[in-house]
Order: sequence, then structure tokens, then C-alpha cells
Amino acid sequence: MACPRPRPRPRAVRARPVRAAHSRAPPDGVTDTPVACLCRHHRAGAVAVAVGSGPASPRRVAEVAGGGIAEVPSQPPPASVWKPIDMEKKEEEIDHLKMDCEHFRARLETAQADCMREKKEKLDLRQQLNEAKQQLLQQAEYCTEMGAAVCTLLWGVSSSEEAVKTILGGSKAVKFFTITAQTMESFVKSLSEDMKQQDLDSDENQFVLALAGIVTNVAALACGREFLVSSSRELLDTMMHLLGDMKPGLCTKFKVLMLMSLYNVSINLKGLKYISESPGFIPLLWWLLNDPDTEVCLHALRLLQSVILEPEVLAKSASEMRDTLPFQRIIALSKSRNADLQALAKELLEDLKILEYEA
Repeated sequence: MACPRPRPRPRAVRARPVRAAHSRAPPDGVTDTPVACLCRHHRAGAVAVAVGSGPASPRRVAEVAGGGIAEVPSQPPPASVWKPIDMEKKEEEIDHLKMDCEHFRARLETAQADCMREKKEKLDLRQQLNEAKQQLLQQAEYCTEMGAAVCTLLWGVSSSEEAVKTILGGSKAVKFFTITAQTMESFVKSLSEDMKQQDLDSDENQFVLALAGIVTNVAALACGREFLVSSSRELLDTMMHLLGDMKPGLCTKFKVLMLMSLYNVSINLKGLKYISESPGFIPLLWWLLNDPDTEVCLHALRLLQSVILEPEVLAKSASEMRDTLPFQRIIALSKSRNADLQALAKELLEDLKILEYEA
């Protein structure tokens, strides 16, 4: 009988340490110590704090799903690692800012002082300007008063033929009539647009009336007419221009004196030719015939009659007169209550019949 095979002796079982399936070397700064076990139902996404030597470890690790370990961002560095503040440099910056502040404060004070000085200078200049304006106004008033007084006296003297000859024989005659034209023009420009009535007693009004009266008296003499036509045509042009600028019914006495002057000049053939050939002369007569003042219409008719009664002059103006002459207005004037105006208008209508023969 065969002997039975002997059974192998059972080996002893030793326990070996179990290493995690996904284990890895610990990160820098983390000790290689076991991580605290987590509950099975919290293992996914749970955070385990590494056990370090100090109370606050500089890093954190987290266990993620699947058993891995992830690194969590570190905390700010401790205060012990901050750079120290340079107090000396800060003090220098503060001192520099203080100096800038003082500099700007000084500039501000200087600018304020300059501003106050300029304001005072402007006030002084404004006061001086007001004083100069006042003085100029006083001088203008004085000159106007003086001119009105002197020219009124000269107006009366100019009714004498000898006085007129003396005036025209002086070296300032041409200058006088030039200033007369400028003064008349300045007066008309100063008239207000809405002026209804004229202050006949004002020095300005008396001044220009006296000047116009002097011209009328000078033109009443043959030597005066010749002088005005030869040496003072600017004055004649100015008077015709002003008669067209002034509105109907305004400054009627001034208009009458200027029309009388032009009529006196028209007695001189050379003067009549110069006046009648001036641009706009015929329309000016029609404009003056529509003035509501009878004296203005009367002297406008006289000037028109002076043109019609001179054949040489009429020949050049007949065509324009026939086309533009306001016969209806002249007929209306022939029925005026003013006897002089009525008679002159009727006489002129008879004179105008010559235009039919000229045609």
C-alpha cells in the first residue's frame, strides 16, 4: 500500500501596507503624512487640510472625484514679507508738494492783486472817458450856440450887396460854403426817423436855417450866383441831395430856403444848365410837388417854370418831362386855396402847353 503524499504546510499571511492607486509625490512644502480619511459619501470634492508643522500651512490640497488630489490657490503672503516704506522719500515728496502749494498760492495772490489794479485802472479810465464825453458835449453845444448866433447875424448882413461882395472877396469864402454843405448834411442825418415835429427854437435848427438863408441871399446877386456855380458846386449838389432825402412835411422852412437858393442860381444860365442836368433833378421836382406844405410846392413850381422858360434847357428835358410830368398834381395845385400857389400852377399849365408843340 502506497504511502500518502504529505500536505504542504500553510504559509503565514503577512499584512503589507496598501498604497493608493493614484498616489503621487507630495507637493513642495507639504509633509508626507497621511491625509485624514473622508466619509465615502463626501469623498467627491471634499477638502482635506494637509498636516504641517505649523498652525497655518502655506498650501491647501483638495481631494477630487476619483480619488485625486488638487492644489488650491495659496493665501496672500504674510505681513512679514511686505517691503518696508521709505519714510525719508515720502517726507521729501510732501515737502515738494508744500513748496508747489506755496508757489501757486503766491501766484494766485499776485494775479488777484493785478486784477484789482486793472479794475481800478478801468474805473479811472471810464471816469476819464465820461468826463471827456461831457466836455465834448459841452463844446459841441457851445459851438452850436455860437454858430447859430454868428450865422443869424451874418444872415441879416448878407441882405446887403456890399456885404456879400466883401464875403466873397475874402480868402475863406470857399471854405465857408464847404463847411455849410457839411453842416447841412450832418443836420439832416441827425434827424430821427419818427420825428413828427421840428423844434424851430433849437440852436441846431436855427444854425442850419441861418446857413441856408445866407446862401439864398448870396445867390440873389449876380456875383453870388456866378461864385456858387464856379466855386461851390458841392454845395448845390448837397442841397439837391438833401431835398430828396427829407420826408414830406419835415423841415419845411429849411426846404423852402434851399429851393429859393436853387431858384436864384437857376437865373444864371450856366447855373440852370448845371442844376437841370444833375441826375435825378426831374424826379426830385415831382417828389417835392407831393409835399403837403404849400410853400414847398410853390417854390418847386417856380424852379420847374425856370427850366421850362429856357428853350435851350427845355430841349434836353422835354422828353423826360412829357413821360413823367404829374399833370394831375399840378391841376390839383391850380385849385389850391393858397392864392399864390393857385396862380402859379395855372400859369405853369399854360407854359406846359409848349411840350405839345415840342412833341
